[in-house]
Amino acid sequence: MTAQQKESHAAGTWGLRLLELVSDLIAIVQDGRLVYANGSGARMLGFEGPAPLIGRPVQDLAHRDYADLLSPEGLALLAREEGSVTIKLVGAHGAELDVDLTVRPLGEGEGGFMMEARDITQSKRSAEALREREAKLAGILDAVIEGIVTISMDGRIQSFNAAASRIFGYMTEEIVGQSVSRLMPEPYATEHNMYMQHYAQGGRTWMMNTSRELSGRRRDGSVFPMEIHVSELKQGKERLFIGVMRDISERVKTEERLRLSATVFETAAEGVIVTDDDFKVSVVNSAVTAITGYSADEVVGHKPPFLNSPYQDERFFLSLWEALMRSGLWAGEIWDKKKTGERYAQHLSISSVRDEQGIVQQYVMVFSDVTQRLQDEERILYQATHDMLTELPNRMLFLEKLTAAVETAHAQGSRGALLFLDLEGFKLVNDTLGHDIGDFLLREASRRLVHVSRDSDLLARLGGDEFAILMHNIASEQEAVDMAQTIIESMRQPFDLEGYEAFVTANIGISLFPDMSDSPQALLKSATAAKTRAKEQSKTNYAFFTPDITDAFNERLAIKTNLVKALEREEFHLLYQPKLDMATGQIHGVEALLRWRNPWLGFVSPVRFIPVLEETGLIVEVGEWVLETACRQQKAWAEAGHPEVRVAVNLSARQIRPGLAETVDAILKRTGANPGGIEIEITESLIMGDADLAAQLLKDLSAMGIPLSMDDFGTGYSSLSYLKRFPLDTIKIDRSFIKDMTAESDDAEIVRTIITMGHSLKRRIVAEGVETSEQLSVLNDLGCDEIQGYLLSPPAQPERIMEMLKKPMGPDLLRSIGAAI
Repeated sequence: MTAQQKESHAAGTWGLRLLELVSDLIAIVQDGRLVYANGSGARMLGFEGPAPLIGRPVQDLAHRDYADLLSPEGLALLAREEGSVTIKLVGAHGAELDVDLTVRPLGEGEGGFMMEARDITQSKRSAEALREREAKLAGILDAVIEGIVTISMDGRIQSFNAAASRIFGYMTEEIVGQSVSRLMPEPYATEHNMYMQHYAQGGRTWMMNTSRELSGRRRDGSVFPMEIHVSELKQGKERLFIGVMRDISERVKTEERLRLSATVFETAAEGVIVTDDDFKVSVVNSAVTAITGYSADEVVGHKPPFLNSPYQDERFFLSLWEALMRSGLWAGEIWDKKKTGERYAQHLSISSVRDEQGIVQQYVMVFSDVTQRLQDEERILYQATHDMLTELPNRMLFLEKLTAAVETAHAQGSRGALLFLDLEGFKLVNDTLGHDIGDFLLREASRRLVHVSRDSDLLARLGGDEFAILMHNIASEQEAVDMAQTIIESMRQPFDLEGYEAFVTANIGISLFPDMSDSPQALLKSATAAKTRAKEQSKTNYAFFTPDITDAFNERLAIKTNLVKALEREEFHLLYQPKLDMATGQIHGVEALLRWRNPWLGFVSPVRFIPVLEETGLIVEVGEWVLETACRQQKAWAEAGHPEVRVAVNLSARQIRPGLAETVDAILKRTGANPGGIEIEITESLIMGDADLAAQLLKDLSAMGIPLSMDDFGTGYSSLSYLKRFPLDTIKIDRSFIKDMTAESDDAEIVRTIITMGHSLKRRIVAEGVETSEQLSVLNDLGCDEIQGYLLSPPAQPERIMEMLKKPMGPDLLRSIGAAI
């Protein structure tokens, strides 16, 4: 054994001997069991030595009311307490002892504790003498500034000194004998009796023998903070409690103000520097370091960094000192540099702090880094003037630049052009593939526009699928034409939209400046009107603004505005154009045609308002109204004895969407119309939009028993494969072929071919636009099944159709051309 080991062994031996000399219980608990107890402590508990204690659960020594305190959790809790607690232990033969218990942890995370218990049974008995001396000390107690209250075991106030009266507002005679709960706010007042009962049964209360800050309640009901120390006193067999309290309202307010001030000082985003009267820094907050990069040690004792800024001259600092001397205040923005050398802007305010004699004692400087603010302002300005989707300038910035361009053109005698465009096909992509894909298309289109525009041009997104290009200093109109053609060509290339291929075209309106109407709004309106003209003419896809366009644009705008409320105002009505069965001469069907009469616009041609309905999407709601109105009319004719009359309704491409079949079915059920009495007419362009969706929807409608007809056949891309793919019952030959059929042999052959092909596919053939007997005769010879046109009747009111059903004119019409019926 080494010398060091011998010394350690000797020290341990003496330590154990000393523990045996201590009269208190010294024990070590590991995992809830006693692993060591000194001999004197064991004898204090009534055992002859420590052997009976070793290995026992330490909870066995606790009185039942204190058993939880000697559990592992309780020991951990006591180990965190400062000082001792008073509990009852049970020794040999069930003897109870009152002890002051101190618990300390052994090591970190080892689960062991050292317990030191001092027998205070006799000292507690001595406490009974306190009550006898209480009366003698009453005069002294009334002189102290702390409130002193004695309470009986049942919670009744026994004594109340003068300080307590001042604190709580009660006279001694009115409060003595009352429950101490009157001095407590809720919920403590209600729960106090439970606490007292728990303590009486031997439990430990959280506030006994310790100083605490609690809330008290005054006579007037107001609640205030107080510091209280409660201890137990026995007078004979009577147990009393002494509460010593002090009103700490002012202290709490002061501490709160100081705490708030310290919190504000330390957490403020602004840097705060306090200097003496010679501008030497005494205190800084953490924001100073965050802003400047200088630590507190590098600043304190020195003058503030900004006084050494290389960006201010002597005159600046001279004016600063003069302002401080004159008013005690200075505020402004200065440039400084951080510890890293980075240049930054700061907003600085300096205030002088004077004593009662007006002598400056300190300066308080508050500053913030406004470089970020300037960057934020630039970002906010960018967001306010740019489109976030495409990052192009928005309408506001574009109009501002357009105004400046017009003024410059006037001043310099130059010319410029405004190109306004939208994307034909965007709405279809947005409606069918979703807004995410629509946004993707807009971003891709903007990239193409950026690529083809000149560096000197200003490209902007005005909203939706609308873009504008401002061209400065053009030499001739041809530059604007070249740009328009380049844009149109760039847009014709297919768009790959994350796996979807889309075809989009651009419609462009061109307005030149300066001219008679140079305001940005007028130029933009002119370009918009020209764009509408370009869209209508469908040739070059661009058009220059001319004065005659204004009237057409204003008319279209008026139509668009009034259409919004047209359905609500019941301005729509249906006319019906009959179809003649060539075999019988009877009217077996009619086509429902939408008409609109507006109080301000009068009768508006379908050619003018139907495209606007399509463009705005109102056609969906109006189309449902048309179908329901037609169904009700078919039901009325059937109930009047003409169930054979089939009503044909045109379907718009915008109505081709999921849920169409369910909508039609609901209308049929709501009106009671026979599905076989309603015919749905579609166009070739409708099918070409989304052939797969159209095919499924038409199959669903056919399965419901609704006959289907292809309208305007021959004007688009129809082929035999299309006719075989869709469940069509009828083919309608477009009126353009019927018009020149008797004069042009090619048209007559086309009509013959359509009739022959349709019959081979077992489809009925209807000829539209029949206006002469010669046309009727040729169609009869070619074997056409039905005809429709002004020769038979123009579109008519339901009452007129009813008259024609009662007195058919078809047989005489057919006989006039020599037809056999």
